[in-house]
Amino acid sequence: MTYLHWFWITYLENHFKVEEKFIFPILGTDNILVQKAVNEHIKLESYFKDNEDIHTSINLIEKVLAKHIRFEERELFNKIQEVASAEQINKIQNNIKDIPFVENLNDTFWI
Repeated sequence: MTYLHWFWITYLENHFKVEEKFIFPILGTDNILVQKAVNEHIKLESYFKDNEDIHTSINLIEKVLAKHIRFEERELFNKIQEVASAEQINKIQNNIKDIPFVENLNDTFWI
């Protein structure tokens, strides 16, 4: 679970915050697709932070995260692109910086 906590803190938590701050507002917080994405973020966060039922959490992370990524790519982001202005797209591009993924090979997960 240490590796999952590292991944959550290092990458995913900030990724979700950026989406919620810069991308989702284009459709508005009342939009059903945005609400679904935010609810999935909340579920995923709880699974990453669960220290009680680790095996179930790992299985749920795998299933929910894969489904969530497909949902965002196939539905949510397409809808956002349909309605976003050029100014909004520029704001997203200027505020979102890609964080290169550097694997944590020191974690016992890899041993």
